[in-house]
Amino acid sequence: MSFEGAKQLLEAAWGNENYQASRSVIYEMGALEAFPNLNEMLALSHFVAKHRGNRGPQVIAFVSPEFESAVVKNMLAGFARIIGLKMCYCADISAARQWAADQL
Repeated sequence: MSFEGAKQLLEAAWGNENYQASRSVIYEMGALEAFPNLNEMLALSHFVAKHRGNRGPQVIAFVSPEFESAVVKNMLAGFARIIGLKMCYCADISAARQWAADQL
């Protein structure tokens, strides 16, 4: 997904009342065919930190088999620090559900 496309999706989510009222969310991403461009991820992280405000959940889990790799999870953890949310990268949905429940 392009940087502009991701921004549009985020702005639509932030404008949705149900999303705004959510305390946690899980995004199942499936198999990642290519790793996102790190510069675009960094730019998107700064965009979220600047424009998100208090809209939407504070606890976010992403699910993909590729997140089984500790290297990938550790690299992505830096983006969570920029954004200032509780984020987790899980290899399966049950782990994501358990992690999200533990955060609330």
